[in-house]
Amino acid sequence: MINSEKIKIMLTREDMTKYNIHMYSLGHTGSAIKEAFGEVLSDIKTRTGFDTLSSKTILQVYPSRDGGCEVYITRLKNDLKLKNGEKHECAGQSTNITVKRWLEKVIFSFEKLTDTIDACRLLYLSGYDKSSSLYLCDDTYYLFLETEIKPKGRYDELTSLCDFGKRLECKITQAFICEHGELIVPDRAVEALAL
Repeated sequence: MINSEKIKIMLTREDMTKYNIHMYSLGHTGSAIKEAFGEVLSDIKTRTGFDTLSSKTILQVYPSRDGGCEVYITRLKNDLKLKNGEKHECAGQSTNITVKRWLEKVIFSFEKLTDTIDACRLLYLSGYDKSSSLYLCDDTYYLFLETEIKPKGRYDELTSLCDFGKRLECKITQAFICEHGELIVPDRAVEALAL
């Protein structure tokens, strides 16, 4: 326990397997994450008496490099509202949930600006909202994108861009483009080119 309202939990890769939690499939909805961690929260209450079910809570999940995760749970005090001059606790409990994921930088090269724009439109329409920038180097356009690190073999949101350009994997290539290329759009390139 960090204090009376906050607790930190370390889950190993084995714990993740035991509780059937997969970071890459948690999604962004509170109900899915709450369901995934339901058994963990129940075990915490049994072991420590720290009750997260009867109050509003904030659940923050940070993946570990070893395949596990760190979970911070903060219990919020019930808000008080004035009603007819008396204080009443707010009805209903809710949980705010944050999941932090590891991001990696990926580069796609495009021979033509029109292919770059088409790729950006596809990403933009799919809801892509991570960092992106565009470089021009030796008459080739390079789109730098962030994506969540997925286990090998898992589909990622950038796979469809291979219809327009070529995915580059080499870190040396990234450094070369940054040093010798011309930065055309420093941030939010996907949005800028899609509109």
